[in-house]
Amino acid sequence: MAISFNEIPSNNRVPVFFVEFDTTRAQQGPTLQEYKVLLIGNRLAGGTKPAGQLDLVTGESQAKKFYGAGSMLAKMAEAFLANNRVNSLTCIAVDDDGAAVAADATLTITGPATDAGTLSVKVAGTRYRVGVADADADTAIAAALVAEVNADPDRQV
Repeated sequence: MAISFNEIPSNNRVPVFFVEFDTTRAQQGPTLQEYKVLLIGNRLAGGTKPAGQLDLVTGESQAKKFYGAGSMLAKMAEAFLANNRVNSLTCIAVDDDGAAVAADATLTITGPATDAGTLSVKVAGTRYRVGVADADADTAIAAALVAEVNADPDRQV
C-alpha cells in the first residue's frame, strides 16, 4: 500500500524523519453535534424550582438558588461546572420520598484533650477542622465542632 504525501516530495532519498499533516478531511467550523448533560437529583425545601421541571443551569450560585444550598443536585451541578464550562447543563429536581428515613449518625468525643492540635472530621464528604487546646473538655471540643459544621451553608447534614 503506497502512502502519498502533499508536501514531502516522493523523490526525496535523504534518510531523515518527515512529518506532514493533512487537514483536508478534518472537521472545520462548529461541531456537528451539540453535547448536553442532564443531572437528576434531590432538592431541598429551600430551593426555588419545583420538582420535575427541566431547568437550564449556568452557574453554581444558580444551582444553589434553584435547588437549595447543600442539596444533592446543587452539589452535583457544582462538581460538573467545576470540570466542564463548555457543554449545556440541564437539571431535573426530585423530592425526597415521604416515607424515607433520614440517615443518623453519632460521633462521641470523650475525655479532655491530652495535647494541643487540630481535630479533623469528615462529614458527608466535607472536611471540618477545629483547634483543640491541651486539656480542653470534651464538651468544648464537641461544641466547637458542631459550630464549625453549622457555619457551613453548603453542608449536607
